Amino acid sequence: MSDVHIKSNPKYSALHKWVRKWKGSPTICENCGRTNCRIEWANIDHSYKRILEDFIALCVPCHFAFDKENNGKIPRNQFI
Repeated sequence: MSDVHIKSNPKYSALHKWVRKWKGSPTICENCGRTNCRIEWANIDHSYKRILEDFIALCVPCHFAFDKENNGKIPRNQFI
């Protein structure tokens, strides 16, 4: 079920839209503190459930490293 990470997947896109609706657009990386770059909502446990507390704001490099470390792989097109 590696498709859940790809943004073309409707469930993935809809979930991230839902997170932005309730948490807003992230402005600071919770890992490194960067603010002058793209910040994304990252799913902490990679289960992609509608649990707001299960999302953290990460810059793209931190998000990439977090997913690689915790999920073991980076799905293609995740950061497009």
